[in-house]
Amino acid sequence: MANPNNQEYESLTQGAGIAPLGPRTIIILRGNDRATFLHNLCTNDVRALSPGQGCEAFFTDVKGRVLAHATLFVAEHEIYLDTVPGQAEKISAHLDRYLIREDVQIEDGSGDFSAWIVAGARVPETLGEFSEGTLPKGLGEHHEMLFSGTHLRVCQVDWAGPPSYLLWARQSESAWISTLEARGITRCSEETWETRRVECGWPCYGQDIDERALPQEIGRDARAISFTKGCYLGQETVARLDALGHVNRILRGVKFTNFNEAPPAGTKFVVSGKEVGQATSVVYSPKLNAYLALSFVRSGADTPGIVLESEHGSAEVVSFPG
Repeated sequence: MANPNNQEYESLTQGAGIAPLGPRTIIILRGNDRATFLHNLCTNDVRALSPGQGCEAFFTDVKGRVLAHATLFVAEHEIYLDTVPGQAEKISAHLDRYLIREDVQIEDGSGDFSAWIVAGARVPETLGEFSEGTLPKGLGEHHEMLFSGTHLRVCQVDWAGPPSYLLWARQSESAWISTLEARGITRCSEETWETRRVECGWPCYGQDIDERALPQEIGRDARAISFTKGCYLGQETVARLDALGHVNRILRGVKFTNFNEAPPAGTKFVVSGKEVGQATSVVYSPKLNAYLALSFVRSGADTPGIVLESEHGSAEVVSFPG
């Protein structure tokens, strides 16, 4: 992967930048039972959310393995499920499998919206200068706002570090982006967004997570798992791991210490000749001035400061620098 553009990176961290997220999977649920239905199929407490609130959650199978990692946004008459592209058929089929007599309608809205991430220290003041309405103030909060005549759904997230906002717009509407740029928000590439994603430890399903993963292995417990909500599909495994107090591996940041070219995803890490992890995403991190990988690292080798070895040189387990 190419190194991020310096100006774009500065904008997405210290200034105000906007980057495309590509064709997201967006599933819309309607009907009187939509909240209870989703509550029974994911790891977070959906029923506790009011319109305008949201949460991160894992959808698991009966064995507690992760089928999807999504963010849910509760609106007045709908719940929006947002995740990486290409997941609509899989998630819809999973939901439909458990839909019996509930009043729930499931719609694939993926083709209707474009999605963007807006981030940087100056984003709140810059967006606030020309938006009609108040920006969401809490993680997961969201509402529709009018930007230069375009209705956008603005959602506060932490994907590129605080402050970050997810913006959805209708695919047919794009003039608002030029307005943002004219007001000082820098258009950034997907490569720059990928750098911030990895620096902030935001995992990508299908790249960093697959169906072998267990929820607690992702290291998002405080954001994505309720341990008090009661029964849901896969809950027994999550509760058992909570009782044990640890998992056998966990998603960590791993910094390469002596390599001048980008190591590939799939690079294996070893300690004393024993494999302890494998890189899933690799970027050049300007904050660390080094290549940084996301990797599941075995318990016992996952403490920040521990040195791992690879065919591309030594590497160190680090806290996410985002």
